[in-house]
Amino acid sequence: MSIWSWDGIVPVVDPAAFVHPDATLIGDVIVAAGAYVGPQCVLRGDSGRVEIGEASVVIAVSATHRHDALAACQDAIDALKETVPLWKKEVYEGGEEWVGRGS
Repeated sequence: MSIWSWDGIVPVVDPAAFVHPDATLIGDVIVAAGAYVGPQCVLRGDSGRVEIGEASVVIAVSATHRHDALAACQDAIDALKETVPLWKKEVYEGGEEWVGRGS
């Protein structure tokens, strides 16, 4: 893995995390225990902190046209939702709720 400092801030990787050798971490990035950062993933903490926890999903794609890239992201998360029980916390001005499969 490539680790680069940004404005004197060096990424922090917990020893119990897995960061693929082909991944790149830049600046204010924290990778927690149990996290997985896959090949060719680039995490940039150059304009604010990026925290990857054990329950994080990062999907990165590139395409010549935005529509194709967004469709690839949608396909990837839909495939993930079919095999992994994902939940998210939605926070509103008047409260919050957990939304996900089975809710």
